[in-house]
Amino acid sequence: MVCSRYACGPATVAFMAMQYALQNLYTENEIPRADDLVVLSHSPGGGVADVMDLLFSNGRPESRTLRPAGMRNAADSFEFQVMRKSTLQTVSIALDPALWPAGWFEIRDKRRAGTFTEADQAQLQSYQQQVTSTFPAKDLQTLFGSAEVRTVMGWGAIQSGELEAAVRAQR
Repeated sequence: MVCSRYACGPATVAFMAMQYALQNLYTENEIPRADDLVVLSHSPGGGVADVMDLLFSNGRPESRTLRPAGMRNAADSFEFQVMRKSTLQTVSIALDPALWPAGWFEIRDKRRAGTFTEADQAQLQSYQQQVTSTFPAKDLQTLFGSAEVRTVMGWGAIQSGELEAAVRAQR
């Protein structure tokens, strides 16, 4: 997956996580529909939002999902709960945190803090290349472990615009 001008590790992970979730929630003969899915993510990464926005809002820039305050950008944040509404089945997909290149999150923190150097940029691009070239070659179970499909009961509802309103209120 590509974020702006370069291959993006978090987008690659999100795409592969969705692929794994859909393989577990749908049969080979079924076609997944965005309106039949709900996805919850613990990852505040831009690449994750890019993939989910592409899948759920056709990638329209005006529909870009805002990130809530307080989300932690860390190796163990790449976890997704995916629900198929028509069957009330869910699956949790979490990337093995040990698979991220050592130093990945420290460099991203430096970029957010404004202490990012040209050497850091080169290192981050190297990490991005490592993730985007090696993760797709791995088996999905190797990346995410076993996926258990479970049926749930639910209460309440998320109405259109509620999540965005909540995020805006936090800012």
